[in-house]
Amino acid sequence: TSHLGGHRFAANLVTLPDGSYHGGLDTDPDRVEHVAAATLRGAVDLTHYRGRSGRSAAAQTADWHARRSTGLTSLEAVRVRAEQANADGTVTVDLDVAGVAMRATLRRAEAEPARLISCATGEVGSPEHFTLVGLIATARAEPRPSEPAAETSTRPPRAARP
Repeated sequence: TSHLGGHRFAANLVTLPDGSYHGGLDTDPDRVEHVAAATLRGAVDLTHYRGRSGRSAAAQTADWHARRSTGLTSLEAVRVRAEQANADGTVTVDLDVAGVAMRATLRRAEAEPARLISCATGEVGSPEHFTLVGLIATARAEPRPSEPAAETSTRPPRAARP
């Protein structure tokens, strides 16, 4: 379909129940079969993948860049852990990418040229759009003391059980 959510510029295929969006299939009709096959395998087709419903535009952009960077196609390979708008106008999205913690930093950008935002209203503008500033693997927070922790309890330690 060309209208998902009542918007003619929206992605033109959504798979259920996962809510993955794929677009640009009208330029390559044979790809519909590839997208369907990927969906049945629990994967996405990176050529046409646009993101997943229920996520913000920034989180969808971070997901897309993480998949492009790693080549991961498994639907569950990328999980959004947190999202934060920063004072400098960027947005950071923390991801779990196949067990690796990653952080995407994104900046809101104006998509050019301006275009119809809605079929119903005739409003012209720029849809929400993000560009990648950086994508890095981040260290997981694991306690690694350099020396044994000091005993803070005033109670005597328990006796070892035989």
